[in-house]
Amino acid sequence: MEASTARVSRQAAPAGSGAAAIVRALAEAGTRLLFGVPGGGPNLDVVGAADAAGLRFVLARGETAAVIMAAACAELTGAPGAVVVTRGPGLASAVNGIAHAALDRLPVVVIADTVAAADAGRISHQRIDQAGLGRSVAKAVITVGGPGAGEAAARTVRTALAAPPGPVVANMDDGAQDEDDPGGRSVPTTPAEAQTPAGLVAEAARAGASVLAEAVRSARRPVLLLGTGAIPHTAAIRNALAGRCLPALHTYRARGVIPDPAPEAAGLVTGGTMEWPLLATADLIVGLGLDEAEMIPAQWEYAARTIMVAEPGTGHGGYFTGATELEMPLADAARVLAGGPGHDWPPGAGRAAQADAAARLAAAAVAAPGRLAPQQVVTTVRAHTPAETIATVDAGAHMLVAMPLWEVPEPHRLLVSSGLATMGYALPAAIAAALSAPRTAVVAFTGDGGLGMTLAEIETAARLSLRVVVIVFNDAALSLIKIKQKPSGQGGEEAVRYRPVSFAAAATALGAAGAAVATEPDLAAALAGALRRPGPTVIDVSVDPAGYPAVMDLSRGQAGRRIVAGLPGPRGGQPKREGACPVTITVAKFRDVAEGTQPGQFMIGDREPVTSLADLDPIYKRLLDEPVTAIVAVIGSDGLPNLTPVWFDYEGDTVLLNLATHRKKVAWLRRVPNATFLLMNPENTYHWLSLKTVLRREISEDDPVEGQRVTDQLDRIWVKYTGNEPPYALRDPSMDERRVLFELEVVKVATFGRP
Repeated sequence: MEASTARVSRQAAPAGSGAAAIVRALAEAGTRLLFGVPGGGPNLDVVGAADAAGLRFVLARGETAAVIMAAACAELTGAPGAVVVTRGPGLASAVNGIAHAALDRLPVVVIADTVAAADAGRISHQRIDQAGLGRSVAKAVITVGGPGAGEAAARTVRTALAAPPGPVVANMDDGAQDEDDPGGRSVPTTPAEAQTPAGLVAEAARAGASVLAEAVRSARRPVLLLGTGAIPHTAAIRNALAGRCLPALHTYRARGVIPDPAPEAAGLVTGGTMEWPLLATADLIVGLGLDEAEMIPAQWEYAARTIMVAEPGTGHGGYFTGATELEMPLADAARVLAGGPGHDWPPGAGRAAQADAAARLAAAAVAAPGRLAPQQVVTTVRAHTPAETIATVDAGAHMLVAMPLWEVPEPHRLLVSSGLATMGYALPAAIAAALSAPRTAVVAFTGDGGLGMTLAEIETAARLSLRVVVIVFNDAALSLIKIKQKPSGQGGEEAVRYRPVSFAAAATALGAAGAAVATEPDLAAALAGALRRPGPTVIDVSVDPAGYPAVMDLSRGQAGRRIVAGLPGPRGGQPKREGACPVTITVAKFRDVAEGTQPGQFMIGDREPVTSLADLDPIYKRLLDEPVTAIVAVIGSDGLPNLTPVWFDYEGDTVLLNLATHRKKVAWLRRVPNATFLLMNPENTYHWLSLKTVLRREISEDDPVEGQRVTDQLDRIWVKYTGNEPPYALRDPSMDERRVLFELEVVKVATFGRP
């Protein structure tokens, strides 16, 4: 056995010492691994006590990596994670890992050496305010040692596990006095639920169940949001939703509560826009166990009634604007959902939304020769690994591809730093996963930036002979930051780009296997070899970052606000905005020069609202009714407007755009659901009308209920523009051309000129 995990040949710590006490408390709570970078003296006493108690010690290369390993173990096992660090620089270096554990609510005990209280007035070397530093990121800082070591150690572990769980710093000082809080060095926390009488908790739960039941009875399009708090109730939630086809969106860390292949699994909810097609359509949004730290900073703008349900004592924040907040057991909430009536969602609505998001991500994949698109990397790895594989994902642009495309059958198969979103997470977490589940394949997805921060931990994996496959998205850049970088005023390439690095060569130098790949077959072959190899493998993939802006737009931008075939249109149009009024059609009347020059010519003279296109001035409405070929502008996949002539039709205040399904405009319009139409008088092109529209709905010609309407409308515009008898005679003879009808609501009109 390697030195870092061998039994330490030193005398065990005295039974009454702080080291023995903290290890005993951890062992009783189920901890089996201790990570760290020890200093001398007291740190090694903890390592020795762990050895005596049967805990395995894992030597890491860095303190933050060690804490991330401990946090990942806690997430996978439910037992407290444990890490030992030296005083001063050791604890300071661990802060990023502690912050990760804090924001992802993971119970971790950070055992830190400290300058003894008796020496604090004399020794300055490596003495920092460890209590103050710890309080800034941890739930509590507790001094363990002296006559009260046993009770302090037990309290440390209880505090880490108490809801909401989190990290606790244990400052080790065997000279500590038997005082509850000497000098402010011990800061215990009390679980919130312990402060609320049981009767009040039960009453609140009954009231919450009543509110939730009423909302569910009234809803026709409910959507469920599942957060990490739902994971312990996976069985109850699965039973509640089984066969109901009720769409369920998951936060990153809750993935797998509903298995991805299930018809209810609808993809991700992050606070971005990928979830928009379902949430904009819903009339009720119910969140179970959502932690607001899992949501990106964004406005919550959906019109549907929103109810957030949390376990008693876990508390709420203000992220979900206008939401009703309930505290009740999530298992009870699941039973309420199970007892609800039917709904109006089509069968497989959730799966359709998830598949649509995956298809759009795949369509955004671009790669130059000799490189792979990030989407190709994720789908190839997923196709060649067992279903139960544990994947860890680092922060970065590749995360926006990996998280939605990596399918999982159950919780804890996809690990990510969600609340802190720290880089340098994937490799340490993968090491912990391989130690916690040694018979399970483990894959770490990381960018070159994140791997650069934890590169030395490859040696840790090699020393421990862990079968960890590290997939490096290597584009020599901070690609996510590059997307956000403005053209000027925020630095140039030097702010976001690195020199090319061969991570395959670096892996070999650190004792692992390495492979550099640039094609899907080479990636699959390297992966097959890695899964057979007993130790770690780094697969250095040359990726093309060109598609990342489109991925960002789909995940968090306007392109995410799209219509999904087979789903109802958005409820009430666009998402609600504070102070917004119902949409009316605004007519902007430009000043023309038909009767000579005038002040403000070619500028908007007047704006007036109209309730319908029927209210337009007849000299402009005629352009809608006559066979005037329109020019339509839609945003293409490159983000630029594309202009094409189209036959124009409308019903009421809705423009009807009938397109062949293989035309690029179909994908573009789904990606960015807005279009502008320009209709010019062919006898006087300075007499024109433009319509700005928002896509509300699409109908497939193959739809068993409304498909005939698509065909009939196509025949109608054929007659309007050609004067010939139906049917439409311009279908592509080389294929079975099918059509789709887009319904676009008119929101703005502009007019110019006279006939």
